Amino acid sequence: MRKLILSLFMIAVITAPGASEALTIEEAVTLALENNNSVKRTELEYKSARKGIGETASGFLPTLSAKYIYAESSENAYGGVTKYSEGTVTAAYNVFKGFSDFNSVRESRAKASAARFQARAMKADIALLAKKV
Repeated sequence: MRKLILSLFMIAVITAPGASEALTIEEAVTLALENNNSVKRTELEYKSARKGIGETASGFLPTLSAKYIYAESSENAYGGVTKYSEGTVTAAYNVFKGFSDFNSVRESRAKASAARFQARAMKADIALLAKKV
């Protein structure tokens, strides 16, 4: 009886769909890279660092701000109604801040470059581990 059950089990395992398919090394590497959280994290860190370059470079762009104030009071010293309104528009442009903006942009570019190399190294490590297994 045991031999019959074992034989049926072995036939079911052998004839199961996909049982004879094995992954190639390239498929294993691709699956490992697509499903590894460390790879995804380093890619997101690189994207974030690239966006940081634009944020720091925005210090060189001109700024424009507008403000409007309106106040109305029915009680004043003379018993009348006081209305007050004020509007201001300010435009500013960064001419020179002691090279701090230039150095901030350089720092952001260096961080993006380091994040890119980190992402490449992580992909290479995961691919090597997938090939070893």
